[in-house]
Amino acid sequence: MLPQAFFNRDTVEAARALVGKYLVRRYGGVTLAARITETEAYVGRTDKACHAYGGRKTQRTQTLYAPPGTAYVYLIYGMHCCLNFVTEPEGEPAAVLIRGLAPRHNLDIIAENRFHCKAGDMTAYQMCGLSLSAKELFSSDALFFYPKTARGGGKMAGICLTLGKRREIERLYNDDMRPSEIAAAVGVTTATIYRELKRGETGELDKHFRPAYSAEAAERAVRLSIRNRGRRKAEK
Repeated sequence: MLPQAFFNRDTVEAARALVGKYLVRRYGGVTLAARITETEAYVGRTDKACHAYGGRKTQRTQTLYAPPGTAYVYLIYGMHCCLNFVTEPEGEPAAVLIRGLAPRHNLDIIAENRFHCKAGDMTAYQMCGLSLSAKELFSSDALFFYPKTARGGGKMAGICLTLGKRREIERLYNDDMRPSEIAAAVGVTTATIYRELKRGETGELDKHFRPAYSAEAAERAVRLSIRNRGRRKAEK
């Protein structure tokens, strides 16, 4: 089981370190395990895509201010539970989202949970539930991370979005393409496009009366986030 100290550090570093580790879920006498293949870092102070952006604190997001290693689970589309774990010192709203998993133990059960889809198509919500929110992952028997890193590593979502990719997203978005179509054209997930559009909002409306997106604004937001993380690390 990973110790609390693993989570008490820079969010991007924690996200990178988690790829290849194992997420283990125990319930009803059954143990499910999957290797983490994809993560995404969110820092509330600088990232518009984070639920706690700008210090926003609600009944749902207050968990993001909890001690590092606390589970933050929320529901999207009224059906999917998204699992995150809180990072950095207590009071700093930051977390890492578990974006992708590769089943490794009890694949048949995992596949059944995935509504009869193939086991390799599993997502994080199959391993968690809203009842796990605010649980301490470094001391929980129901859900925890196993410190084993598999060969081959994995990927971090968002890191591969270069300025060139962002300009392509901006062009397609201005052509009134849907996020799912943009995702297919660019080679990322639809969720990544939604987050990127939020990150690059200019505060104005485009010609289609939607929130305008700017590739340069999104790039500046990412660079600012990285720079601020570096400053916080240097001050420690």
